[in-house]
Amino acid sequence: EGSIWVGTGTGLRRLRSGRVTPYAAREGLAPDYVWGILEDSRGQIHFGTTDGLWTRRGGRFSSAIPSERLAGAWVYSIAETGDGSLWLGTVNGLSRLRDGSVESYGRPQGLRSEEIRALLASADGGLWIGTYGGGLHRIDGSTVAPLSGSPQLERGLVVCLLEDPSGALWIGTDGDGLVRRDRNGTIVRYTAANGLGSNRVRALHRDGEGRLWVATSGGGLVRLAGGRWSRWSTAQGLPTATFHAILEDDRGYLWLSSNRGLIRVSRGDLDEVARGVRPRVAALSLGIDDGMLSSECNGNFQPAALRARDGKLWFPTSKGAVSVDPSKLVVDSIPPPVVIDSVLADREPLPVSERIRVPPGTAHLEIGYAGLRLA
Repeated sequence: EGSIWVGTGTGLRRLRSGRVTPYAAREGLAPDYVWGILEDSRGQIHFGTTDGLWTRRGGRFSSAIPSERLAGAWVYSIAETGDGSLWLGTVNGLSRLRDGSVESYGRPQGLRSEEIRALLASADGGLWIGTYGGGLHRIDGSTVAPLSGSPQLERGLVVCLLEDPSGALWIGTDGDGLVRRDRNGTIVRYTAANGLGSNRVRALHRDGEGRLWVATSGGGLVRLAGGRWSRWSTAQGLPTATFHAILEDDRGYLWLSSNRGLIRVSRGDLDEVARGVRPRVAALSLGIDDGMLSSECNGNFQPAALRARDGKLWFPTSKGAVSVDPSKLVVDSIPPPVVIDSVLADREPLPVSERIRVPPGTAHLEIGYAGLRLA
């Protein structure tokens, strides 16, 4: 099974490779609580934490900038615009890092709320800003422009954003559902009544076929394709109905973060359930036994996960960050050898031998067994 056995002065130890690689204080990422994760144009990975911005360069972690220089010490969201500026959304405003200098934005600069939960660099070079309680804003250059047109845009709790090829902006809110703002300013709102599952949206993802995937709190995973909504939750085999982030790998799997660890599910399985071909998906769950220091992932902000250039997937947790390499994740599908320990017929033990005869008319049968593989 690939394990290493070590005899020590205090007993026997078994070492096995974890499927998930954790990064916390022991690895140099000092703040336990991690929020946003972003890879910049130079290949550096940035982490928003309870102690400002931390960066990983050449495999080493370091504090990128003292937290007292930022608008707020808690960094929820991170974005990079085409001019090389790194934008940080914090609990107390917005900070811009450029050429070693720091500019901060708050209410005096036009923000209706200083709690920044979502940042998205737009295709035309601007920056979309989602605030918690102040709706949506946009920055072009250094000018903050609050958006209006609906209560969700003006006072909403905006936690995730997605811009599609048509230029439409999809806005996920914490309580008001999903809003689409077209380039001409037309606004359409989707709620649980339309098939969203829950009005508390956590993350948005657009796949290669143009389908929109929505992670919700309490409503499961939702997809909008061809004007039709599909939804998967615990009744369809997912281990929870609340997800924080959605990533996609090259093998046809979606990766979902949650408070119950990481969940991998095949897009093919999801399609078959949606078509009624099969009743449930076969989801793979990864948690503490697979290398995570905590199964509690973090969300309700953007970006709440990262697919890096090398294909590795990164997720923030309440104890550092974790990464997974989908190309090296081996799932053991070989059934283990099984030995039967006991058989009870109507709660009475039967002799265990190569052939076990169960009396006719038995109403209650119980078989005790063990799978003979340690993995």
